[in-house]
Parts: sequence; C-alpha cells; structure tokens
Amino acid sequence: MKLLAIGDIWHLPSVWHEARPCCSADDGDYLSAVHRAHRHHPVVSSVRCREKIRFSAVANAIRFLESRLSPKQRFDIRSLILHEDLPSVNQPSAHAQGLAPFYRENPHLRIERRVNLMGCVNATLASPSCVANHFQFPDDQPERLRPFSHEPRRRITQWLLDALAVTEVGIPADAYTLVLQAGSYQDYFTDQFQRQIHREIAWHKAFKVLNQDCPFNGPVHKLHQDVQLTMIDPQEVDAVETLLNGTSPILRADFNIGVAQEYDSIINDTGHLHVGDWKFKKYCTLSDSFERPTHEVDYRTRLSQNFEIQTD
Repeated sequence: MKLLAIGDIWHLPSVWHEARPCCSADDGDYLSAVHRAHRHHPVVSSVRCREKIRFSAVANAIRFLESRLSPKQRFDIRSLILHEDLPSVNQPSAHAQGLAPFYRENPHLRIERRVNLMGCVNATLASPSCVANHFQFPDDQPERLRPFSHEPRRRITQWLLDALAVTEVGIPADAYTLVLQAGSYQDYFTDQFQRQIHREIAWHKAFKVLNQDCPFNGPVHKLHQDVQLTMIDPQEVDAVETLLNGTSPILRADFNIGVAQEYDSIINDTGHLHVGDWKFKKYCTLSDSFERPTHEVDYRTRLSQNFEIQTD
C-alpha cells in the first residue's frame, strides 16, 4: 500500500462530505466521492453526509457457509434464496462468482438471487455531497436528485451481465437464477424499460445499420467513436434481449420488461444527418427518458436508509 501511495484508501468510506452550494447543479453527478475526489472547495456547513457501508447478501452467505457450517451440512443444502434489498460495497452484482466453490462441493445446490431494483439501483443514484446539499439548502435543491438518464440502465444491465458470467467460473446455468424484482413498482419499471432501455437499443441498432462500414470492434473515426461511447454497449443489448426472450435460465424478472422497439423509423428520420447531428438528435430524444417514481416513499426516508446524515 505504501509503494502505491494509497495508504489511506481504507479510510475513504468513512469520510464525511459537507454540503457545497457550488454543486447545486451537480445532481446528475452520480459518482460517489469515494470513487472520485470532489473538484470544488468545501464550505462551512451544518450538514454532513457519508454513505452507509453494507455487504451484499451473497457476501454474507459465503461467510456464513464457510464459517458456520460443516462440509456435511453444506452438502445437505438443496436451495438458497438470497435477497439483495439495499446497496452494498464494491460491485455486488459480481459477488455471485464467489459461490462457485459451493457448487463444486454440492452439485445439488440451487441458488436464487432476488434483486430489489428500487433499493439496489435507484437508491444509489446520488453522491454524498449532493445529498448533503439537499438537506442544507432544501429550498434550492430539487426534491429528487436526477441522475444522467443512462445511469439507471447501466446499473441494471451490469446485474444481468454479471449474472450471465457465473458460468465462466463453473456455476451451472440451471443452478443459479437472478430475479429482477420491482415489487410494488412494477408499472414504473415496465415503463422505464420501454421508455429508456428499449429506446436505447433501437437507437443502437439504427446506428449500426446507418454505419455498416464503421467497425464496432476496432479503430473508428473519432466522431463515430464519440457516438458509440454515449450509446448502450452491444453486450448490454445482448443481455437485455436474453432476458426479454427468455433464452437463459439464469435471468428472470417479476414484471413485464416491455417489447423490443422498431428502429426503421429512426433510420428513415435520421439517415440524412451528419454523424454529429445524429448524435445530438439521439441525445435530445433520450435525455428525458428517466423519470423518478411519483408514488415512492418519502424521499428523505429513502436517503436516510443509504446515507448517514449529521446536522449541527
């Protein structure tokens, strides 16, 4: 740690963040200060905030199975249901790969991992500084912090991609299931999949048709590269379509994830545009695709579940 000059990295999760009025326009800055240092100077504030640190249900299950049960007891287990209800440290979507040794030990094991989308995805779309701002300057802050429209999609598709990757470490596809749970927000997440994710996929496919000479895996012109960087990744498209078509036993959802959107109209409407204008058209079309639920629990109550907040 000394050689890498990151000796204080273990203290980062416990750092308190003050409200900064210069960040009032940064509500879309979803990245936590744990991952990126703030670029503005702190100010004197009566509100401090930091993220609550939790371990995923899978991480806790691994520790329990290893430390509390004997090999004989583990072999007798037939099924486990793990509930992921709140945000947790590191990349919780990838934690399931740590279950591989238990499958090798017990070929009869079946695990279902249920992920609460409202708790694990929507709850993480704010930085501690933005939350502190919300409490320090309630009259100046919007009632709901608004992330970039693509960020909820990235959080959701990461869960899908990491679930499909468990087969790479030897977990059988028919022995592990990830269930996306919307709970009482089923209509909301159905709408978000249709309005945001399926629209992004349609624009992705339209771009590929309009730019068939542009390699999607290799050197590209800078303008085309800029467009690709703002679009949904091909792997994300494959993961969503796997869930939509039910082609893998690993992925399930407890709500209707919508239907694929046609993209011929996008090709017809934008085929004449220069790539820079095409990018702007896509941005204008998709920038309003993310909406907060209108019937969710009190916003400050949800924040208090995921952040520690101190006031003088």
